[in-house]
Amino acid sequence: MLSLSNLKIGYKVILVTLVPLMLFLVTGTMTIVDNWRELKIVKTMDKNMELFKNTSDLVNELQKERGRTSLYLGNTATGQSDLDGQRKFSDQKIEPFINALKNADISQEHKNPVENIDNKINELRNQIGSTITKSTESARIYTEIIEKLVDTMSAIANAPTARGIGKVMTSLLLLESAKESAGLTRATVSGIISKNEPISN
Repeated sequence: MLSLSNLKIGYKVILVTLVPLMLFLVTGTMTIVDNWRELKIVKTMDKNMELFKNTSDLVNELQKERGRTSLYLGNTATGQSDLDGQRKFSDQKIEPFINALKNADISQEHKNPVENIDNKINELRNQIGSTITKSTESARIYTEIIEKLVDTMSAIANAPTARGIGKVMTSLLLLESAKESAGLTRATVSGIISKNEPISN
């Protein structure tokens, strides 16, 4: 059996050079692969975080629109012009949301419920005051739309992330859910107050 002491000096030099070089190449390759994977995740996160932000913006405006619609249907001093003004603010957030949704890296299963959100919103608006005359009914449909948007945010928060960003997005999602609960309470109370009548059983 050959030992290192029996090898010629040239072979010893080759061994001493090649072994560290091989270790360097293996660890270097593993580092490059890990960094490449992380880069792909970061690129995905960038698109998804853009959608997360635009979804949150749209939810915020639709919550306000839900409240204004409840007041409008409650026959208060809130007029059509006030409601139309809020609808314009909501409209400004719809297109950025749709564009971000197209670029986002989430499953089609999570995109489908909100892909035609603009049509659903316009359909609801057209029914306000005609087929939908009760604030509770309008609030219910607005809430269904908002819940689908919050589900989209949940899908983003559960997508692959790196460097603890997922935890941050989950925390933001919890805040968004809390804000929606507060919005529902506000919409319910505003509908009751707007009638200026005793609360029914």
